[in-house]
Amino acid sequence: MNIKFKKLNENAIIPFQKHEGEDACYDLIATSCKYNPKYDRFEYGLGFATEFTPDWEAEIRPRSTNTKKDVYIPNAPCTIDSNYRGEWFIMFKHRVPFDMLFPTGDRDLNILEMENELAPYKVGEAIAQVKFNRVEQANWIVVDELTDTSRGADGGLVRK
Repeated sequence: MNIKFKKLNENAIIPFQKHEGEDACYDLIATSCKYNPKYDRFEYGLGFATEFTPDWEAEIRPRSTNTKKDVYIPNAPCTIDSNYRGEWFIMFKHRVPFDMLFPTGDRDLNILEMENELAPYKVGEAIAQVKFNRVEQANWIVVDELTDTSRGADGGLVRK
């Protein structure tokens, strides 16, 4: 698989396997970070855009170190489709909303200092990982009946 990698930031780093040839995923390094108060999230830019063939998708996942932080990636795992040409971004949210961390509103006095203090990762750190998966094209066939199974339609749930 060939991936065209376009640097949008001079500090952008090509995703890499920490254990080359052994790891399933490639680490992603942040080149920028800003807090977005409208969505109460940290937005990390990776400083690059890509091009790859339509039979692949890039799946962004949290790193295992994410378990040591009280944040999550709201749309994880997320997909970067082959036709996306913009900068790769990853969003993180604190499990506790920002305004609950600073209920007095004092955060407005020194937002940059507080952003840096509460940002889950620093610029230059590995913040997430990407795994490439093959994309299969599905043919949807409309039918009147489906084959019966022992599970049936209840999904294994006990309903009263």
